Amino acid sequence: MSIPGQRSARDPGNDRLELRPAVLALCGLCLCLVALAAAFSGFFKVRQVIVVGSNLPVDRIIKASRVYGQNIFRIRSDQVVSRLSIVRKVTVDRVETSFPDRITIRAHLRRAMVAWQSQGGLYLVDPQGNIIDRVKATTLPVITGVNAGGDQPSLGPGVVQAVRYAVELLPAATGGSIATFSFDNRSGLSIVGRPGWQARIGAGDAQTLVQRIATLAAFLQKIGPRAQKLKSIDLRSSTPYAVYTGA
Repeated sequence: MSIPGQRSARDPGNDRLELRPAVLALCGLCLCLVALAAAFSGFFKVRQVIVVGSNLPVDRIIKASRVYGQNIFRIRSDQVVSRLSIVRKVTVDRVETSFPDRITIRAHLRRAMVAWQSQGGLYLVDPQGNIIDRVKATTLPVITGVNAGGDQPSLGPGVVQAVRYAVELLPAATGGSIATFSFDNRSGLSIVGRPGWQARIGAGDAQTLVQRIATLAAFLQKIGPRAQKLKSIDLRSSTPYAVYTGA
């Protein structure tokens, strides 16, 4: 005797229910195999490289990234950023992967703060003291030196910020107009004023060098017309030492 609505052990409906999980697993396996086959067959090769940012050297960035035609699963953002370091004028913000075949590079131009003049030429330098690019001329403050022209100048952010601060602050002081900036690894930053004085600022972090520039400005303002007779001042110690012509 059977109960209405109840299926027997040999009911075909039960067979269908038992087969369904196996069929789903098999379908999932097939999809994975298809995806792997597509990945290794070239379906996921990079065919689009998009560069996002203002006034960027797009062709140079795409060439340096070396991602075009590569398998998108093998693209590593950190490696792309490292390759793009040869494009000095650009800072990469991030690298984005979009399946199946697109890479987006977001970047911006590095800001030039000063220029560095050496035997090798004239170079723009960013706030961290790193070379951006070689140029023929510039309106930025120029620092002369003897050890530029390589991969990196030995300036550092302290010197860059001190020079920018000096350009803004010193001309307002009596006799404070600036003729030249120079830098070397032994004595650090030096400034020559148009009246003929030389100030040795030295080396150090941004706070130290900016404070020395402020001390120089205050000193020039204090001596007033005597700044025309100032020969040199050394600000590298806690007690600045000044020498005047005829002394």
